This record gives sequence, structure tokens and C-alpha cells, in this order.
Amino acid sequence: MKKWLLSVRCRCSDIASSAEGSGLSVKTTIAVLAGNFLEYFDLLLFAHMLFIISPLFFPNDSKGIKELFEITSFALGWFVRPIAALIFGYVADFISRKKMLIASTVMMGVSTLMIASAPTYQSIGIWASLIILFCRFLQGFSNVGEFVGSTVYIVENAPPKYVNFFSSLVYVSSTLGGLCAALCGSVCVRVLGENPGWRAPFYIGSCIMLLGVSLRRLLPDDRPKIAKKIVLWRELWDKKWPAIGGVFINMCHPIVFYMVYTHIPKILKEQISCSADGILLQSSVVLLYEIFVVAALGYAGDMFNIVKVAYLRSASVVLLAAPCAALIVYGHANRWLLLAAQIALISISHAELPVLASSVKCFSWSRVYSSFGFVWGIGRSIMYGLGPFLFGVSQKYCGKWGFAVVLMWMAASYAIGVFCLFKKPGRQKNNDEAGFVARAA
Repeated sequence: MKKWLLSVRCRCSDIASSAEGSGLSVKTTIAVLAGNFLEYFDLLLFAHMLFIISPLFFPNDSKGIKELFEITSFALGWFVRPIAALIFGYVADFISRKKMLIASTVMMGVSTLMIASAPTYQSIGIWASLIILFCRFLQGFSNVGEFVGSTVYIVENAPPKYVNFFSSLVYVSSTLGGLCAALCGSVCVRVLGENPGWRAPFYIGSCIMLLGVSLRRLLPDDRPKIAKKIVLWRELWDKKWPAIGGVFINMCHPIVFYMVYTHIPKILKEQISCSADGILLQSSVVLLYEIFVVAALGYAGDMFNIVKVAYLRSASVVLLAAPCAALIVYGHANRWLLLAAQIALISISHAELPVLASSVKCFSWSRVYSSFGFVWGIGRSIMYGLGPFLFGVSQKYCGKWGFAVVLMWMAASYAIGVFCLFKKPGRQKNNDEAGFVARAA
């Protein structure tokens, strides 16, 4: 045990010294990751509270119309990602990374405050639904600037030896934000009741955005030095295989996210009659496990051959897809089986790790925000938008085993993405290659 603790301590010291040597200071890292944490607190709060918010803001006259509004509110925040990537990417590539991160933080805070203050459907009718949909539009728009900005900023400045681990910290911080959102929602609902207790976390989230803006102001005011302006469509065409691979890889996690944090909580509420705070607490347990999975995947990408890790990850997704679907099918009346299903799904999620840094490095430094952001946004918007509808269609024609069909599609998507990303011989097989200049000289 002592030897193991000593090795962990030595490894942590090596990571810290490597980060300082690369220019990724502790202050900068905290500013980037803390802002990402705060923004995802607001973004994922809506997903965790949707089973409470839905009856208050969407029409109950028809179950079909209500479900359509629910799916739209979930998907709308993701449809705007490619457009937002082009806008925020241009600002980051040609104006200032710092200003782009601050703007995304402010936008998220405003939209969260609007959700907290929105009148219900009973008060103003369909306008309440439209207000919520507009707020989700703003949240999805700002999330592109936040996630892509944080990811590329970390990969640009992280030490090559541990670039995958540091890129995984972006996911760790965002998952921590979701964990704190679920815990905060659980406490507020238990203390204040479902209504108006659900509003309290959103007010808290809008207030802590001020802290996020303050932290982002600590970042160095970098104005990109562009030697040659590269046209985006030409950059994507020249790097078409990594771009196609990035789209397919980023299509995977939305399926798992919807099943784990939206669909299963809905089953717990409607079919097992679990309390709201109990559902949020269960989501918190799953999020805690997700943090471990994300960090482990990032570390594995640095310690082992990244191509082999990616293909092993692909094989594990294929093998575990059917068992995960079986747990959901047979666990509709058992809370613990559904918890096991959530944990199993998280085990095959985050397919983009540990190849996230490799995806970023494929693009030219002068257009990396726009290129990577657009690829990430396309992949996310396709599956966050189509995922819920695919569930409905697959269940209609395949019955309970429709889940297996969707998960097998996810496995195939990841396998295709990995193949395309590493299609060119020798591409990104060595984490220490010097093909990506982190910062402008």
C-alpha cells in the first residue's frame, strides 16, 4: 500500500512539474476549469430537473405534445452548436480567446436567470414553453464557446507527455458541475418542495456565474498572432478524415447522456414513483462514478499507445451495448437494476476520450477553435437532436429491445470514428510528437 501511495505521489509531482514547465500555470488551469465547472452547473441543472420542469411549462392536454416539447427543449440546446462554433470560433481564432470565454459565461448566466424567473404554463400559456425553449437555445449556444474554448486552451498549453490527462480534466470539471447541480437540486427540492424548490438552484447558478466571469478575467489577454488566414472550408477539406472521425466519435456520448440523465430518471418518476430528491441523489452517485471513468480514460491515453487504447475502447462499447440494454429492459420495475444500467452505460460513454487531444491536434493552430468546434458541434447536434427521436422509432418497431438497436448504432459510430481519425499512417500514434505548436511564439 505504501509503495502504491508513493508511486501515486511521484506521478502527481511529475504531472505538476510538467505543467509548470509547459507554461500551464496553476492559476490559468484553475481559471479555465473552474469556469467550465460553473457553466456546466447551469447547463446540466436543466437536464437533471427536466422531470420536474416539464409539467410546469409544457402543455398537459396531450401526452404526445408534451413529449414533443420535452424532446425539443432537450435537443434545441444542441442543434445550435455548429452555428455557435463558427461564431465563437472566429472570435477565438482572430480576436481573443479570453473574450470568447467571458462572453460564453455571461450568456449562460443570463439564460439561467431567465429560466429561474420564468412564469409557468398555467400563468401565461404557450408563451411559458417558448421562453424555456429560447433559454435552452441560449444555453446551447454559450456551451460551445465554453467547452470548445476550455478544451483547446488546455490542449494548446498542456505538456505533451500528459496532454490526454489534462484534456480529460475539462470533462472532470464539467461532470463535477453536473454533480453539484444534482446535489443542489436534491437539497433544494427536499427543503422547499418541488415547487418552488426547483427554482432555487437556477438562481444559485445565475449568481455563481459572476464568479466565473471574475475567474476568466485572470486569464492572459492573448490576441492571436495569425501569419496566414486559412479558409475554414479548405481546412476541413484538407483534414477531412480527422474531421469525419471527429463527427462520428462525438455522436456517441449524447445517446448515453440522454438515457442516463433524462430517460431513466423519467422511468423512476413515472413507473417506480421515486421522490424527486431521491432521483437527483441517484444521478449524483452516477456522476461521481463518471468522474472516475473520465480521469482514468485520460490517464490511459498518456500511459499506453493511444491507437490501441482507442480500438480497445471501441471493442468494449460493442461488447457491452447489449447487456446495458438488457438492464434497462428488465429493470423497469427495479430501482437498483436501473442504477446498474446507468453505471454500465457510463462505463461505455465518453467515447471521445482518450482521443480528444488527438482530434484537436489534427487541425491547424490558426483555425483550431473554428475547425474543432464545428466538428464537435456537428457530432453533438446530430445525436442530441436525433437521439430522442431514434429512441421512439426503435421502440416502436423493435419493442423493448429498441435500446439495443440505438446502442449498437453508437458502437458502430465510435468504431467508424476511430478508423477515420487514425486512417492516415502514423497520425498521432505518438503523444510526444511535435506537430502541434501550442502557443504563438
